[in-house]
Amino acid sequence: RGEELLAYIAKENLIVENSGDTPTFDNGRWQNSIDLTITNQKGHDLLSNWQVMADENIVNSSDHHFITFSCKPRSGLGKTKFRDIAKTDWEKFQEVLAESMATCSGTFDSVERCATPENIDAAAKKIGRQHH
Repeated sequence: RGEELLAYIAKENLIVENSGDTPTFDNGRWQNSIDLTITNQKGHDLLSNWQVMADENIVNSSDHHFITFSCKPRSGLGKTKFRDIAKTDWEKFQEVLAESMATCSGTFDSVERCATPENIDAAAKKIGRQHH
């Protein structure tokens, strides 16, 4: 499982934030760093001071130690763009979608060749521009 997780982290360009050598797990017989904090680049840029709180004076009823970190404030964080679908012009949506799909591969029937993340993102952006 560890090799599969490592391959996924590398494939997705993720970052393991764990630092130091304090184990995250300790049951008295076995110690290990089995708890991971994984971020993407945006999360990594916001995160600092990652540490394991393994102090014996900290009351914790788990075999897992507390993990703490700081998160830098960022302007606009938490603001979610909301679109009221009740106000959607569905005819226009279908028209723009059909046009985007047709220009992707030449025919609307050829959806599989068009359904790449890049093409879907481009079509969504185009639809968003048409909607406003």
